[in-house]
Amino acid sequence: MQNATGHSCHTIADYLRFVELVMAEDMLLNGWKPSFGEGLLGGSDDEVEVDKTKAGKCKYGKGHPVAGVWILVAVSRKTKRFIAEPVRCRCKKVIKWFLNRHVNKTSVLITDGWSSYHAKGVGDSFGEHRWVNHKKQFKNKDGTHSNTVEGNNLAIKGVTRRTDWRFDSIMVPLLSAAWRRNHEGEFWSAFWTAASAVRYPHHPFFQESSHNSRTLIADHLDSLNRAPQCNCTQKKARRAAFRTTRKAVARANAEAPLFSSDGFRSIRLIPLSNIDLLRADNNPHSAKRIRLQ
Repeated sequence: MQNATGHSCHTIADYLRFVELVMAEDMLLNGWKPSFGEGLLGGSDDEVEVDKTKAGKCKYGKGHPVAGVWILVAVSRKTKRFIAEPVRCRCKKVIKWFLNRHVNKTSVLITDGWSSYHAKGVGDSFGEHRWVNHKKQFKNKDGTHSNTVEGNNLAIKGVTRRTDWRFDSIMVPLLSAAWRRNHEGEFWSAFWTAASAVRYPHHPFFQESSHNSRTLIADHLDSLNRAPQCNCTQKKARRAAFRTTRKAVARANAEAPLFSSDGFRSIRLIPLSNIDLLRADNNPHSAKRIRLQ
């Protein structure tokens, strides 16, 4: 593209970003075409596949640590319309909040075996809930599968940059991916129509001031930040601390001599202050002790 246009790679990247911004804002402004259906996804005669996918990860634990972002995706089998949104957590509260906003309750919900889909008030709140256990198979004997949304996830990741795999910047690529499907076969005519209607901000997330107005993208990101609050991050940190401490205690116990100099089996006493992360009150002055043999 540099040879064809004569511009630098930085200029080309800036213009490609402007193109994505036009797609994203037009998608929020006009939505899907009537041929893809209106309102919530699905219906009494439709099946909706829902899945979560991680954009950006440290595969097999190798390489530098990458936080990445979780994305919830819902796809209608009948119309191929999909909704993709980044989330900070994949617990039952967030998944229920996502489904209530985007999926019709009379639809047939199809998911994998993730426990949050089977929580009370999530999967059982729909007309029917089918699921497939990916640890055993990818398609049940009755034909239930989630391959449609799995393929959709792969297509979404294929049109997004790795540098955008963060919560605050993944929204524009997700909306542009939806815009491409919405205008498949008429890309340029639809793009120039959208370009004549949308605004060109310097940055999609700039704050409101006296000389500009907030874009639809920034308002949409604010709505995503109003997701239900949960303590899953703290729980995950406590579990990681528990595993780390357990390994450290086991290592210290293995290195200790089995018998003392007088011939008796040695007993090591470790104050709880050394592993206070195991306690919910996190009190470093606790007098309790743990006996290790």
